[in-house]
Amino acid sequence: MREALASQRDSASEAVLLEIPHPRSDFRPDIEGMRAVAILMVVAFHAGFAWIRGGFIGVDVFFVLSGYLITDILVKEIERTGRLSFAKFYARRAKRLLPASFLLVLCTLLFSFAILSPLEVTRIAQTAMATGSYSSNLWFILKSTDYFGAGVDTNPLLHTWSLAVEEQFYLVWPLLLLLCLKQRKTRAIAAVVLSIVALISFAACIWLTRMYAPIAFFSTPTRTWEFAIGGLAAMLQETQRLRALRHVKFAWLGTVLLLGSACLMRSTSRFPGPMALIPGVGTVLILIAGKYCAMDSGLFGALKHPAMQKIGNLSYSWYLWHWPILVFGRILLPSSGKLGSTLLLAISLCIAWLSYRLVETPIRFSPRLSVVPSSALALGAGLTAAGLLVSGLALAGAHRWEHYPPEMAFLKASSGSAQDDHCATGFRSDALIRCSFGPVDGPVVVLFGNSHAGQWIPALRDLPVPRWHVITLLKSACPSVDVPVYNPHLQREDNNCSRWRQKALDYIRRIRPVAVILCNSSGYVKRPDFEDPYAHVTVSTWQAGMRSTLTNMNTGATSVFLVRDTPRPGFDVPTCLSRAESHPGFFSASGCTIREATALAEPVWRAERLAAAGLSYVLPVDLTNRFCGEGQCKPIMYNMIVYRDGNHMTLAFHIPSDLC
Repeated sequence: MREALASQRDSASEAVLLEIPHPRSDFRPDIEGMRAVAILMVVAFHAGFAWIRGGFIGVDVFFVLSGYLITDILVKEIERTGRLSFAKFYARRAKRLLPASFLLVLCTLLFSFAILSPLEVTRIAQTAMATGSYSSNLWFILKSTDYFGAGVDTNPLLHTWSLAVEEQFYLVWPLLLLLCLKQRKTRAIAAVVLSIVALISFAACIWLTRMYAPIAFFSTPTRTWEFAIGGLAAMLQETQRLRALRHVKFAWLGTVLLLGSACLMRSTSRFPGPMALIPGVGTVLILIAGKYCAMDSGLFGALKHPAMQKIGNLSYSWYLWHWPILVFGRILLPSSGKLGSTLLLAISLCIAWLSYRLVETPIRFSPRLSVVPSSALALGAGLTAAGLLVSGLALAGAHRWEHYPPEMAFLKASSGSAQDDHCATGFRSDALIRCSFGPVDGPVVVLFGNSHAGQWIPALRDLPVPRWHVITLLKSACPSVDVPVYNPHLQREDNNCSRWRQKALDYIRRIRPVAVILCNSSGYVKRPDFEDPYAHVTVSTWQAGMRSTLTNMNTGATSVFLVRDTPRPGFDVPTCLSRAESHPGFFSASGCTIREATALAEPVWRAERLAAAGLSYVLPVDLTNRFCGEGQCKPIMYNMIVYRDGNHMTLAFHIPSDLC
């Protein structure tokens, strides 16, 4: 408790994930306890505990707290003095935020070089540069990152997106409040402006969650409404209109909304969108009631508990350190399970405490930095420059490392896609794009499917005796099988996929090719011990959809080669091989061998064969023996790396004679 009170000596500190000190008499232990609840939600979600699959809403709680506390501090300063000291405001931000953030980036880069492959270090260094320029959220949007998707658990700086949103919020919010309050010094005008901002932001959030979820999730404009409702609560909590919400029963209602969201929401809940309003409103209800209710018992007594106060006090530090510790720990100990994750969280909490005591607190309460804002601003500028310099040097070093043999082979294997980018329809379009190659006067063959069909293009192009005129009908993340497709980027069913598929089938019936080569990813089908963000249909639905597609391609003159999906390693193969090559003390190439039973989607292939039963024009083609043998699928065959990621073949690996 002494540490929590000590934090208030700095007259106005941070918001989300940060301790926001008030004047001592205004300290609210319930807010410190809410920080603890929020960070516990986040770390439990990241640790993979099934009972709190919606724990990601902890960040939304932090955003609302941030809007509430920062708005309360700024409004009171403007009303009291008629002005706002931007120098002091940003000086406090700099000395509180940047030392710990710089230390995190530095340690992450050093540890990445120590245990990760150059392919991974390059990606992490790029993220570190974005983190150092307070724009990592924009970087993840640019990379079309799915926060809930596969592969994100290897980026130890993924969690910095929320810090970037916070920092961008700090750039705009003080000026907005000053413009609203300086002239008339009335909260009514500011409340109207904040309400308009919140409504526009919320509408954009809902629309973009449906159209393109990464923008809705990571961008500051679509998250601003959460800060705004917190700010409105701070400005209006003393008005007559909100007086009814000051009862403890509304705090309990808010608690139910928060805990219900954390336990019942899923990554498939089209989040943030309108669902984010539930934890947002819950947080506001607790904040308003907590302003007036007694703190000695019940809900507020629990929030005031010393353990909750200490966790809340460390919330920023723990948020910074827990995710990279989890990422690196799982890489080194991939089979550690929930017990291992719990141990890693405990280790990260200890590191957070050390960071807080040895780095953050001395700098934050330095007499010189507190008295002279320009010194804190200079410190912030220096740490920003140092962070960018370190990240740039790491990126340059990783690039040079990538180009040392045999790392170049792994880099080449992981680069590029099998099909020409302009030949595949994107997932936001239903346009029927056709590419062709081979003798113009040859028999017409159609290659039809998603990227797993496209990976056979090099084999068809390199036939020993080219005799087919091949036309490609390909669409990213869209199988040719007649099933509904859930797209995690859109967080909804992809209607463009069904429209594109129908156009492709109509085209095939119209041109009547001599053959159709049909191949699809098996990753759309739910099955035991298989996780994929696209896996949303059952085996029986897949079988019925395959039957429908095959029946629709019966032109009387067309043969269909139904090609089995290639084995799926389930991990990034070039990265695994690169780790083993660059750090043999930590990793072994034998760990990159794929178990055949795990890699083969046998239920899916069985369903596809059953769908083809009785159709004389359909020939099932199983090429598994070209990839696997004796119960294993090797990552390198015929001196070629087989996979460019966790489920696609490389450009180099193909066997032309198999598809003649």
